[in-house]
Amino acid sequence: MLNLKCQTEDTFDQLFETKEKLGEGAQSIVKRVIDRNTGSEYAAKIMRNQDAETILKIKQQFKLQKTLDLPTLVRAHWLFISERESTCRLILDFCQWRDLRTQLNEFGRFKEDFAAEVLKALLETCDYLHGKGVCHRDIKPENILYSLNDSPCLRLVDFGISTYKNKHRQEMWTTTGTLFYKAPEMFLGSYTSKVDVWAIGIVGYELLHGRTPFVR
Repeated sequence: MLNLKCQTEDTFDQLFETKEKLGEGAQSIVKRVIDRNTGSEYAAKIMRNQDAETILKIKQQFKLQKTLDLPTLVRAHWLFISERESTCRLILDFCQWRDLRTQLNEFGRFKEDFAAEVLKALLETCDYLHGKGVCHRDIKPENILYSLNDSPCLRLVDFGISTYKNKHRQEMWTTTGTLFYKAPEMFLGSYTSKVDVWAIGIVGYELLHGRTPFVR
């Protein structure tokens, strides 16, 4: 059974203590939270639930992530939906690692052995996802956390625009993702989970050259 917690904001505050901001995106903010009962740390992805369609998408994201169990993926634990505050809180694994975008900005580019390790981990992760019928659709340095001192060294995050496809529906049509990492077929119409492999190739090029291949 999925731990789908559709409870009030007061219930969330009773269970968790909210700490500092970890990051922020166009439609969400991530904060560190502490379980008041166990002292365990988690990351809370806080999103505005503006309408029924938004809530449905957030629930679908949660249910999708709950089916995944791989060390290179950030796991989802609970989902709190507050109609009073018009917010959804998705409780995820807490990871202090920096994303690859931050490291690229700091170091510019990386050696081949580092890039090879990252690509190997990403390809193995995508093989697992695709085997489960999941296409990430937004693989990019910002969504890849990396550590030089831990094993596994990598974690893929942000399944906000991921989708599930069964054996009867392999093709996708929705235009989504980040421009410089989108496969050509995403601009033309139907596409498959191979778009994730294209994005991984772009990431590999960027790690070695410090820029994406289609930007001068």
